[in-house]
Amino acid sequence: MTLLSILLWVVGIYLFIAILIFYALVNNIFFFRSSAYDIEIEGGEVESLYLEDPRIRYHLVTHQGQTPTKWVILLHSWGRNSARMMTRGRIYFQQGYSLLLVDAPGHGQSQWVPVIMGTDYAKYTKQICDKHQITQPVVHGLSFGSIAAVLFANQVEVRAVVAEALISNFEEMYEGFFRSLHLPKPLYGWIPWLILQFGFEWDELAPVNLLPKSDYPLFLIHGAEDTMFYPEKHYEQNLVAMGDRDKLFTWIVPGSPHSRMARYDGYTDKLNEFIEYIDQLQ
Repeated sequence: MTLLSILLWVVGIYLFIAILIFYALVNNIFFFRSSAYDIEIEGGEVESLYLEDPRIRYHLVTHQGQTPTKWVILLHSWGRNSARMMTRGRIYFQQGYSLLLVDAPGHGQSQWVPVIMGTDYAKYTKQICDKHQITQPVVHGLSFGSIAAVLFANQVEVRAVVAEALISNFEEMYEGFFRSLHLPKPLYGWIPWLILQFGFEWDELAPVNLLPKSDYPLFLIHGAEDTMFYPEKHYEQNLVAMGDRDKLFTWIVPGSPHSRMARYDGYTDKLNEFIEYIDQLQ
């Protein structure tokens, strides 16, 4: 084998890996693993529907024999599906809330699309709310879903927002992805840089810039051991940007890694405390 052929093999393998990394940063590479699931809740009537073009799967969960009076929207994390949010959903359901769970594009039972952004997740969620006349919901997002929740609340009047594992800005979000994928930045650092050159309002729509402009009740939850989105780089930056903003609840969950906060002691009590607070405001 000549030096040139070896070089071509090396370049070919590098480009193949680079394409996979690029795809992983703009789409759900595990879309096949999250399509089969059930939404079940005791005492709940579940209606599973699609929003067309693209086909976005969503589920409405209401109390049997009752007309919904208050709603919570539950938006899942990257690579998962609506079932990921059912632990949270049951807490709200017990407090009298009806649930709207939405599979992000390219996730769960929603249609595959070439590129997935939080703006799209928020846009389709808004279309579903318009379709079913869901107004002033609580919106609760986890990781990727928390980005969509903040973007949704920037367009729609909401009762409150709960954001778990929320980023502060998109540049450091991609740095976190690289850490979690254990990729050598000198070899592949140009990929997130390239993505950030796309014609997208990255700075304007970053949570660190949107949250200070909001006035809805907000509950920020972050894992103390989150090694994807470091608390000091995301949670703390958002808090500093908001200054002395009122109607703000915060919780750093001791021992919790990224997106696992609901598994830790005190989660139900903390969320119920916030739910009771926002219900008293109405």
